[in-house]
Amino acid sequence: MPNIAIVTKNQSILINCYNILSRPGFDDVAVIRCDNGPYGNDIPFEELSYNEPLVLIARGQRASMLAKRLPLPVVELPETGVNLVDALQRAQRHSRVIGVIGSPRICSGSKLLAAILGMTVHAYTIGWNESADACIERAKADGCTAVVGGYSALGRKDYESCGVPVFAIGADEECILTAIEQARQLASVILQQRQQNELLKSIFVNSHDGLIITQPDSTITMVNPAAQRLLNTADNQLLKSPVEQLCPEFSMERIWETGKKDGNIPVSLGNNFFVCNKMPVKSGEKIIGGLISFQDATQIQMAEASVRRKIIEQGYVAPHTFDDIIGTSKAILRAIALAKQFAVTDSSVLILGASGTGKELFAQSIHNFSRRSHGPFVAVNCAALPTELLESELFGYEHGAFTGARSKGKPGLFELAHGGTLFLDEIGEMPLQIQGKILRAVQEHCIMRIGGDRVTPVDVRIFAATNRNLAENVRSGKFREDLYYRLNVLRLQLPPLSSRPEDIRLLFANELKKHQTATGKKIHMDRSAMELLLAHPWPGNVRELTNIAERLFAVFGNTLHIDENAVRTILLDEQDLSAPAPGFAGRTAEQGSPVSELDEINRVLQQTHGNYSQAARILGITRMTLWRKLKRNQDK
Repeated sequence: MPNIAIVTKNQSILINCYNILSRPGFDDVAVIRCDNGPYGNDIPFEELSYNEPLVLIARGQRASMLAKRLPLPVVELPETGVNLVDALQRAQRHSRVIGVIGSPRICSGSKLLAAILGMTVHAYTIGWNESADACIERAKADGCTAVVGGYSALGRKDYESCGVPVFAIGADEECILTAIEQARQLASVILQQRQQNELLKSIFVNSHDGLIITQPDSTITMVNPAAQRLLNTADNQLLKSPVEQLCPEFSMERIWETGKKDGNIPVSLGNNFFVCNKMPVKSGEKIIGGLISFQDATQIQMAEASVRRKIIEQGYVAPHTFDDIIGTSKAILRAIALAKQFAVTDSSVLILGASGTGKELFAQSIHNFSRRSHGPFVAVNCAALPTELLESELFGYEHGAFTGARSKGKPGLFELAHGGTLFLDEIGEMPLQIQGKILRAVQEHCIMRIGGDRVTPVDVRIFAATNRNLAENVRSGKFREDLYYRLNVLRLQLPPLSSRPEDIRLLFANELKKHQTATGKKIHMDRSAMELLLAHPWPGNVRELTNIAERLFAVFGNTLHIDENAVRTILLDEQDLSAPAPGFAGRTAEQGSPVSELDEINRVLQQTHGNYSQAARILGITRMTLWRKLKRNQDK
């Protein structure tokens, strides 16, 4: 359908329009020819309705009439001086006294031109609902012997039967083309507005949130389908009623007073619970209405749970349980029993123990034994990150918070751990300035991102671990006392491996089993080799045992046999080089005086005729260790 319609009855205008529309590039323009009926009733409204134009083009009184009767913009054909001069000159051939009937612009223009052309003109302004006959009679009474006017004003070709010739003001092609260009600009704006309105309508209708639009007097004007569904009512039951009657929490009084939005308002309607947001709708600084959006609280919880599941899928999980803790000693069984008691509560847990005792293993096991087992388990090593980075990792940041920040910001570990557990490893290494923010987050159960201006509630259980003496750190001012007591609600002290030697055999057997499963090789281990392992002090605890097992399997696994010498070789590499090697510790010379380490090495080298590999095997150390010991003794 054409976007533009030219509505006219003027024969000269029609001819010019048809000439223009016969050219390429005018498919968007149509001509609507008026009927031959009386003026005012000659417009074919049915044809206009069928064509559904966006903009109308008309002239003079007909343009005014269309603008009043139809909800469409009307571009008026310009009444140029050239066309008016042409009509006046044609009338001058018949009369020296001319009556001009038309709009105020035609009347004023005709008087100016008459003065220039030396004519006598009487002007008669006519409204769109006035009769041209009366104006013509007045002109005749004033001595006019010819009449000039717009075709829509005169309503007929001539009045020769009345003794007065009539000359219509035409419109040339240039006038029509100018009007078409103006109409096209208006049509383009209207189309853009329609598209935008359709987009907004689609958003309004298809939104999953309930939406209510109100007037500035708080009466409801629009309700979307989601709001009807959530409120279990039809829109005709809500429209034109005060929004406060629907629900007191929906009151817009505060919005009208402050001109600012208000959000996250809990709303209770019967057995239903919603979260509501209210905001003003403004045109410039003037409030022209209000918008209320609300969601089903249950749906929010379900969506949040879905997000949490995705977070868990990203790797924030605890893979270990109490079944992964190896040991039958009283010390370890007592720690497991106490940890299971802690798991059924929701209090903070402080896990103490030397490095390598399995603090994170216990933290994961407690999490998986608790009611938060389906939530995320997020761990952070407080000693591994600098202060600035640790703060942004824990609390997140907003867009533009600092140079290098992500364009969309980033959630912190507190947010990612919502509904689950946050494990703060090496808490004793945390800087004092971060400790204060941790305390607030633990106490208030909320955080604020770096560069942010809003508080985010978080439901997080805190586990903290350290190998330091936190009480001593508190006394020395290195750790906040209030944070210490906030974390030290439930305290779990893990035993060192040296206090449970009966578990060493089980732990090593477990490592051997994992190696055999991975490689398919079955390795035999001598009893004397195990005795050496049992006698080792294990200062690095379970982590050290795991490392030594891996080295044993890597170095001697291909032999499928691990003996005493193999274990001694690996254990010697673990020891401080300043200590004498077990292979010759305590040996004495024939006179009974102790043999020095260097003397013993030299003696064995003489025995092997300088073969360092054989000497290292006799001494129970590696060839590299032998070289290091020789160099150290030579540098003294």
